[in-house]
Formats: sequence, C-alpha cells, structure tokens
Amino acid sequence: AAAGNVTGANLSGTNTGAADPYDSGATGGGRTHVVAKGATLYSLARQYYGNQSKWRDILEANRAQVSNPDQIKVGQKLVIP
Repeated sequence: AAAGNVTGANLSGTNTGAADPYDSGATGGGRTHVVAKGATLYSLARQYYGNQSKWRDILEANRAQVSNPDQIKVGQKLVIP
C-alpha cells in the first residue's frame, strides 16, 4: 500500500491556498510542502528525491503531526528533509 493516501490524485493542480507548496521556510534547513489533493508520502518522496522508497524519511521528519502515513491531510504542511 502506498503511504499517505489522500483521495483523488492531482499533484500538478493549482495551489489555491496562500502557502507555497515548495516553501523553503522549514526549520532545520529542510523544505516544507503543503499537501495537495492526491498526494501521498510515496509520491512526495518520488517528487523530491526521485526515489519513492524514501517516504519513510518524510514520515520520520513529520512524526509529531503524522501518526498514520496513510492519512496525510490536504493543506497539511510537511517538512521535506
């Protein structure tokens, strides 16, 4: 199962929120990503690292707000280490 399922896939959709999904303002030198409809930890790892198996790195960086990797939420800001 893909980690971080959100119903309806659309990673290239228009960002309707004020936050930039590729914001570089994360603490610790990382980036942040605002979760869009259809995003999964698996797809974010593929997008940022070119390797979907690195989804666990994103999960570990966001443990405080992601208890279930299959349930990330639209609009959630995730640190991309």
